Amino acid sequence: MVLTMTDEVKERIKHRVLDNAFCQAMQMEVVEIDRGKLVMRVKISDKCHTNIYGYVHGGVFSGLADTACGVCCFTDGVKVITLDMNLSYIKNVKAGTVVYCRAEILQHGNKIMRTHCIITDDKGNLLVDGALSFYIIDKEDI
Repeated sequence: MVLTMTDEVKERIKHRVLDNAFCQAMQMEVVEIDRGKLVMRVKISDKCHTNIYGYVHGGVFSGLADTACGVCCFTDGVKVITLDMNLSYIKNVKAGTVVYCRAEILQHGNKIMRTHCIITDDKGNLLVDGALSFYIIDKEDI
């Protein structure tokens, strides 16, 4: 199934993210969406995103990467679950910074999808580079 990325479909996908409890807790939002590509952002808060040293907790970056890449797969008309995630943590930031995760589909097979993402700060500095694989569990009718 190939989704046509109408404004209506984009809005439905954005609302799926906004309505998700994990995304709400992490304060994630979709800022750009197209078929096979997605950009999400999070404004880092010291109340919920930082570790004991005041930098972004690695789990925030991994949750953002997993969510952005998974929703990116969703734009290709499938429901997926994460198989594996390989993240390279390159640099970190503190509270007050807005971080962006840019995700894209690299390969859409019969049962497996491969994605890539980068997380940058609001100045464009590379923070995380990631490669994630997903197992396709079903088609998605948005």
